[in-house]
Amino acid sequence: MSYCFSLNNTLTSQDYVRYLRHILLPEIGSKGQKKIKNSKILCVGAGGLGSIILMYLAAAGVEYIGIVDCDEVELSNLQRQVLHSETFVKEPKTHSALYALNEINSTCEIKKYQRYLNHENVLEILYPYDLIIDGTDNLETKYLINDACLFLNKPFVYGAIFKFQGQVSVFNYRGGPNYRSIYPNIPHKQQIPTCTETGVLGVLPGIIGTMQCTEALKIILGVGEILSGKLLVYDALKVSLNTVRIRNQINTNKQYFHLYQDTPCEESDTNQVSNNSEKKITSSQLEEFLTFPSKSLIIDVRTPQEYLITQIPNAILLPLTQLDTVENINWIACQQKEKKVILYCKTGARSKRALQILLQHDIMCYQLEGGIIEWIKRRERDSNPC
Repeated sequence: MSYCFSLNNTLTSQDYVRYLRHILLPEIGSKGQKKIKNSKILCVGAGGLGSIILMYLAAAGVEYIGIVDCDEVELSNLQRQVLHSETFVKEPKTHSALYALNEINSTCEIKKYQRYLNHENVLEILYPYDLIIDGTDNLETKYLINDACLFLNKPFVYGAIFKFQGQVSVFNYRGGPNYRSIYPNIPHKQQIPTCTETGVLGVLPGIIGTMQCTEALKIILGVGEILSGKLLVYDALKVSLNTVRIRNQINTNKQYFHLYQDTPCEESDTNQVSNNSEKKITSSQLEEFLTFPSKSLIIDVRTPQEYLITQIPNAILLPLTQLDTVENINWIACQQKEKKVILYCKTGARSKRALQILLQHDIMCYQLEGGIIEWIKRRERDSNPC
């Protein structure tokens, strides 16, 4: 069932004090602040981009905010995800976000969606909101948001970061271009690595997220020139800010709606390989193979940088981007005759891709459920049973 908000069309005396700097602006005034107060905005992702977006939405006076995220706060997140703190490590990001946003603005009415966005729930989740802001680093989710926004006719504020670069645009604004106007089809997963694989400058999500929030507020207020039909590209190393024009090549809001039903979000519950659940082993089961290393081939499909930080004993490094070569496929196929092939990554997303690649080559293999993170958690629980 869609979430219902209790709208309030008046500004209180506290509102006039709190948002005075907004109200003093002729482009906003008390009328504009009422628009902000009664706007309903959904942010998909509460990570690097989502942190800044959510903080500024709450500070600006957006009282109806939705947050979609199913991850837990990790220590490595804190380098860029400033919404969260050490107190909430290993806690759901939605819980951490709720606490932090209430500290910023206790009048906010916040709806948490602690789940992965997929084709089964996307329309229901997006439906109550005026606009959607993209705070994800997952390509398939971006296409999912785009196509659902086209179908529901909602503006979509896009953002992306990569190493030292970031992008911002507004899609599906008053019939303007959408994400598929510049990227018609989902590229192969191995072609576009995530910041988990490549790294990212910690302050970059703050810069890009602030730009996204600015566009969202301009849309709500109906002021200024909206970043529709243009892709803004920021390069921190070169200190450059360029704008690329986007041609509107999609004229119907239902043309692509069916496509993402066959390409759900990578981490969704929908399995892309038949009997995929049978191709998993738990961290407890892995311990049995670690006891007898000659019986298994454990492959780490992460990046060399991640491998150097920590790895599972006896694991060999074979990054996902190098897996699908004739030499490596033949070698693994030979090894599987005598050993059980076990794949792992950080959380399971990349090992799932690797599993699909090897199964396509008729190589029997298994992925470690929850990745090395779950394996580390299990070892910590075993060493501290109380």
